[in-house]
Amino acid sequence: MSNSMPVPEWAKDASSQLSKAYEGVDHSKSKTIVRDLSPVDTFSTHFAEYEVKKNDLLVHLFPRNGRKDRWYPESYNDSGTYVPGRREVKSKDCAFPMDMTDKIKKAADNVWQGSVAIEEVPELGAYVAQFQDAKNTIGVVGKERFVDSFCAALDSYLEQK
Repeated sequence: MSNSMPVPEWAKDASSQLSKAYEGVDHSKSKTIVRDLSPVDTFSTHFAEYEVKKNDLLVHLFPRNGRKDRWYPESYNDSGTYVPGRREVKSKDCAFPMDMTDKIKKAADNVWQGSVAIEEVPELGAYVAQFQDAKNTIGVVGKERFVDSFCAALDSYLEQK
């Protein structure tokens, strides 16, 4: 069973990391968008993106309004105006349930026996799940398979309502 622990010192501001990931970037001067996070858009209840940072696996979770809701990356339109990606704007059409932290913990328990830090990002209606010291495990299992298993379990819990 995973333990919910405080976010470690280097990631204490996980919600700030996510919500301010692009703050301070002058999008008008650069048409190159740097993205280290891999998106997951195969589940009807949520979107996710993930990355390995130091020894931890970070998974950002966003509510999804069914299969018609599309994941789209940040981009520039024909006139050169920056268009925020799906992960940068809070959805007006959907939100996670009030017990989302519990659902994330249950889904994490399906794939991970170690510590998990969970933090809400209210300004985006999102959550950050940090699987602590998971680098070796995901190196063996494969990060895509690990994240897919976690997201499938979470999808199941979210569908139960």
